[in-house]
Amino acid sequence: MEISVGLKVKGRETVLKILGMHCATCSLTVQKALLSVPGVKWAEASLASNEAKLVVDPEALDYSELLKAVRRVGYDVFRESAYIAAEFRPEEAEAAERRVRGWGVFYAKANPATGVIYVEYNPLELDADMVAKRLEEAGYKVREVKKGDVEVDVDRRVAELEARDIRRRLIPAVLISLVLAPTMLGIKVVPPLAQMALTAIVQFYSGWRFISGAARAFRNKTANMDTLVTLGTLSAFLYSSYAVFSGWPTFFEVSAVVITFTLAGRYVEILMKLRTGDAVRKLAQLQPPKARVKRGDEWVEVKASEVKPGEVVEVREGEKIPVDGYVDEGAGAVDESAFTGEPLPVEKKAGDLVLAGTVLIK
Repeated sequence: MEISVGLKVKGRETVLKILGMHCATCSLTVQKALLSVPGVKWAEASLASNEAKLVVDPEALDYSELLKAVRRVGYDVFRESAYIAAEFRPEEAEAAERRVRGWGVFYAKANPATGVIYVEYNPLELDADMVAKRLEEAGYKVREVKKGDVEVDVDRRVAELEARDIRRRLIPAVLISLVLAPTMLGIKVVPPLAQMALTAIVQFYSGWRFISGAARAFRNKTANMDTLVTLGTLSAFLYSSYAVFSGWPTFFEVSAVVITFTLAGRYVEILMKLRTGDAVRKLAQLQPPKARVKRGDEWVEVKASEVKPGEVVEVREGEKIPVDGYVDEGAGAVDESAFTGEPLPVEKKAGDLVLAGTVLIK
């Protein structure tokens, strides 16, 4: 569809799920990278949703360049894959490969020996069957479409993978910090050399995500939260390592505790995001899949997602309201307890707002 953003930017809209962003500078870096791709007219990366929204010129955009641009600055784009078995001669492999490339496809490679084309595509825009249809429209017979691992909830998968990685790094950091923390009060549980060895585990294993993030920011000539954490903790660790052999006071516990608290904060943030996502999914499940819509002189049943603005939807007693909207005619009591917690039904009349998922009691 053609859309207009702001006053002057016109083009086709697309959305990418970005992997690896964890601070505001990360989103700005991804945004700058996407804007550098020919054909991209406008781009905005959101840390809250881990998505990048773009307005592009579809005639000038090469989707593979979007992936390269994001990877070049140290991040990645979520993709799904599929194997499409089609009937084409070996000399037609390149032509068949070109047919599946285009809007929404990041990568395509045809194997002339097996007649199979491997594709990586953006699941927020199309699926494997839609890619295979491009081959059929070009005259190639598709025998089979085998999809790769499909994750319906992309956000949850990304968050769970990150939470698992942080948890693995956080456990040793917490244990070591508990051993080193009493040093802040002048109580030395372990000698300086042992402190250095323990802190090295926290600094270069638990804190590696910060070091790698800071290095990535340095390559991109910018700074982010990782830069701050890395500079602070590495300074404390390197100075303390030198102080061990010079007889000066050491501050290994500072490095370990800062990394531990920063990791713990990030872990709690991800857990909260997962719980919020679960709540949103439960609300989304309240919406019925079908709706009765008046089209012409007849009432037809369509998918709730296909109801267009301005259409009239019929809801009968005891049914769930399929879409958000305003009462056109009639009146009744609606159960909104799933949204408001209010146990008593709310009277609705013409002009009142009703929400998808609520129930018309009478």
